[in-house]
Amino acid sequence: MNQAALEKIVADVPINRLIEPEEVASLIGELYRNEALAGDVFYIHGGLRLGSKG
Repeated sequence: MNQAALEKIVADVPINRLIEPEEVASLIGELYRNEALAGDVFYIHGGLRLGSKG
């Protein structure tokens, strides 16, 4: 992906950065450890689906 396209995507993400692999791994680990979360769906999107940053 070219830098301009990447910057446009990041500008639209409320946390102003891309998600790190370690953050995804942390969620997966918690899903594995916590049986109360069975059957839930989690979206890792940095708040992108929450709408405009304001």
